[in-house]
Amino acid sequence: MQLPSLIVTPRAVSDARTIIANAELADAAPESLRRLAYMVAASAHGVMQRQRHRPANLRSEGF
Repeated sequence: MQLPSLIVTPRAVSDARTIIANAELADAAPESLRRLAYMVAASAHGVMQRQRHRPANLRSEGF
C-alpha cells in the first residue's frame, strides 16, 4: 500500500529536519515521531513513502 504524500508546511519541514539532525532530540523522541519526521523530510523532497509489510507471525502455536 502506498501512503499519500504528506502536505507539509515550511515549519513542519524545519522541525522535522531539526529532529533528524539533532541526536539528543532524536533519542528523546518516540520512534513514531522519528518516523513521522523522516516521512515529512522525505515528502518535502517529493519522495513517496511506502508502508512496510508486517512481519509474519513468528509465534509457535505448538500444533
